[in-house]
Amino acid sequence: MEYSFRENMAELDALCIGAFGMSHSDMPDLTFVVDLFEDGLSVDEVFEVCCENWANDDPLFAEVMGY
Repeated sequence: MEYSFRENMAELDALCIGAFGMSHSDMPDLTFVVDLFEDGLSVDEVFEVCCENWANDDPLFAEVMGY
């Protein structure tokens, strides 16, 4: 079953909120998530890519999140 971009983003937001209390839209826009979803990545995989990009951009985020 394929999910819509809106459904994927809702799930991505839920993962972000659960992990660090902020939604994806509250974070820096460093990752073209629509491209990742179109390439077939799961929401969990997209979340990991986003976290890695945020960690590379912000040493404090990296430290807090264990990257």
